[in-house]
Amino acid sequence: RSDIESLKGTQVEDHHLDTLIAETDKMMRVFHSLLRITNIEQGKRAQAFNRVDLRALLHDVMELYEPVAEEKEVSFNVHLSNNIGAKGDADLLFQLFANLLDNAVKFSPPASTIEITVQQEHDLPSITITDRGQGIADSEKEKVFKHFYRGDASRSTEGNGLGLSLVKAIVEQHQGKITLEDANPGLRVRILLQPYQ
Repeated sequence: RSDIESLKGTQVEDHHLDTLIAETDKMMRVFHSLLRITNIEQGKRAQAFNRVDLRALLHDVMELYEPVAEEKEVSFNVHLSNNIGAKGDADLLFQLFANLLDNAVKFSPPASTIEITVQQEHDLPSITITDRGQGIADSEKEKVFKHFYRGDASRSTEGNGLGLSLVKAIVEQHQGKITLEDANPGLRVRILLQPYQ
């Protein structure tokens, strides 16, 4: 606001305006993320639950992130079982896995592999995404789900600390479970969802 106020009565250069627009866009993204999390936590999307084909959904998410991964020479090692359906909202689940894959690519070292697996685990749809990055310290594994929390490994990367809050809200909305495990090296995120019956 003070930057905008300082422009009163002055001639403004385009690069200055571009900076202000970028900052405004960033604030809007934070606001919309918080709004989305609040709506999910209040259960406003529960009525949209249908059968979601996890293989097809993960394929679409990977397709979206393939160009970014290729830039870092990061490849996907994929094990997607057929006919595994979850009860849920396809848009929210897409957002969940997009956030997780975005993190996996972001924190993966160059020329490494991200493993993505969809299978049945004790009659529940199970999805794991494993990267070879720095991982998350045990002391931070619960904290990373809090709004705006940024762990030591993520402080130097772009973000607002809401990605995993959104992931957690979507998992809970779907009566699922999320666990963060050491992959030695890296992080394995395991999600269990409800089957569609």
